Amino acid sequence: MSRRHVVLAALVGIMSCVVAAAGLASAATPQSRAAVVITQTGTCTDRGGAVWNVTSAWGTKYRARHGATRIHTYATGFTTRNEAAITVDYAIKTYSGSGRLLQILKARHRAFDFKSGAASLKRNVINPISAPGKARITVHVGVGKDGKGDCSVTFRQPSSSAQAPKIAAPETPVTTPAPSARARARSARSFPSIRR
Repeated sequence: MSRRHVVLAALVGIMSCVVAAAGLASAATPQSRAAVVITQTGTCTDRGGAVWNVTSAWGTKYRARHGATRIHTYATGFTTRNEAAITVDYAIKTYSGSGRLLQILKARHRAFDFKSGAASLKRNVINPISAPGKARITVHVGVGKDGKGDCSVTFRQPSSSAQAPKIAAPETPVTTPAPSARARARSARSFPSIRR
């Protein structure tokens, strides 16, 4: 193999290492942003006497398509310690700030093992347009197949002041000292310029 081909192979190897390092750096960047999640909790007792623990998680605001500002909503769920709750009836309704119904997620007589309150049945709901204190999620829940009424809990979008995004502290920049004249001369001898 000629000296010219050896130098070309060395340069290609160096460039591939630089590209791989850049890819790793860009992949790690999103981890530096800490997301804010506010979890709201509530309880209600259905007509059969089962006590339900209900939760709903809200995230940060974001700009959606067409310029609308929406609010991230994460899992909304519920659980009970009542041993009779081997099936459940539920309806999770999401409303806009103006009170318009946006979505209903529901089931009747759905089998689920709540493990005496250790497991929750969770659903992901639609992200409404941001309206602090007005956009809301209402959960209707009760033991299935008992012929008795459900109970309900309503969660409202937290105020904007409660969900200012947390920004991770910037990392200390790493500085590389400039190479000395001796190091530059050694590098020039190792990788001579290629004449065309």
